Amino acid sequence: MKILHISTSDVGHGAGVSAVRLHDALRSIGCDSTLLVKEKLTDDSSIIAYEPPPVSWLSRKGRFLSGKADFLGNYLLPQNYGSITSRTFLRCICDLSPRIINLHAIHGHKLYFPYGLLPELSSRAKLVWTLHDMWAFTGHCTYAYECQKWKTKCNRCPDLKCFVPLILDTTTVNFSLKKKVYQDSSFTVVCPSRWLCELAKQSPLFQDKHVLYIPYGIDTDVFFPRDKILARRWLGIPEGHKVILTVAHDLLDQRKGFRYFQEGLERARRHLGDTTVLLLGRGGSAHRIARDYPVHSFGYISHSWLLAMIYSAADLLVFPTLADNLPNVVLECMACGTPVVSFDIGGLSDMIEHGKTGCLAKYRDSDDLKECIVQMLRDDTMLADASTQSVRKIEAEFAYRLQADRYLELYNSL
Repeated sequence: MKILHISTSDVGHGAGVSAVRLHDALRSIGCDSTLLVKEKLTDDSSIIAYEPPPVSWLSRKGRFLSGKADFLGNYLLPQNYGSITSRTFLRCICDLSPRIINLHAIHGHKLYFPYGLLPELSSRAKLVWTLHDMWAFTGHCTYAYECQKWKTKCNRCPDLKCFVPLILDTTTVNFSLKKKVYQDSSFTVVCPSRWLCELAKQSPLFQDKHVLYIPYGIDTDVFFPRDKILARRWLGIPEGHKVILTVAHDLLDQRKGFRYFQEGLERARRHLGDTTVLLLGRGGSAHRIARDYPVHSFGYISHSWLLAMIYSAADLLVFPTLADNLPNVVLECMACGTPVVSFDIGGLSDMIEHGKTGCLAKYRDSDDLKECIVQMLRDDTMLADASTQSVRKIEAEFAYRLQADRYLELYNSL
């Protein structure tokens, strides 16, 4: 059985990382798996970019102009419905001749795959769509927050700037086109979190689709607890300090709740002893943290071994996201024995058991976030137990092999 995964990028975003991990997990159990991407950032030969690099000035100019046309069209016209390069994309799939096509994140402005091709794709192979956010069943946004319009029909969007942003409100057209395309296509929907699974089942766009829950998998041969003392010495963290970590691809992304991280730390300061803060991601700077905290800012890191060392050095991950599916960073930290404090939102409760593997604070409540941080860091026994339970939960529910077996069972059933 030849399996083809499709994603906008391999490691350019969290959904791409998740697609790569599933692809690798399937290959590890002997499956014939290939990942097709628009933007390739790794040198893995099993991952291919569907458009080869341009070799002449004319082809480079053509690539630039077609990209600009698609980019502008996705702000003003039906978002991600079509593309100038659609035929190139289809020819590439025909050459690969897959039995199973597994879509992942296909939306964006510059990097995307046109969903208008779904009817043709589903006629060529059995089609599975792994959702990594809400975009597939909304008028344009990846997370709808408090808006409920996606349950009926998107119109008069309250937040056109929300990713994937629009200039003109084309949400009604986008929603209607998705409904028509999905009705003409045959595919199975997979959601990595119970939260997203329940939302997908409520969507009028997926009324005739089979919706399944299969969580992400983590390679525990890569993410496992390192010696905390050695990790801290290697990173230059003072001995005897409690260590708080926060992580985001872009720390200044409002969705990741960095403001609440700041407020929580400011309010917790007088309750904590010597404490060091670790920042991991783009946009981090020491002056944005409450005074009196020593700060180590690592920037954006993609190397798994180094990530595992930083995770292992921390006592606690504080991750006050405002909307998320099943964040990889939480799984990675827990696999490294680092408990997590977060808001009780989205798929976080699938991973964090309150009082057992971490703490879930009330949504957008900085005071409750502070209470969770203080409670965890002032109780060494609770912290040690949560570390042990975090590792056990990952091994029991989010193992690499378990995810691969579940997907293979689905593919075989199709």
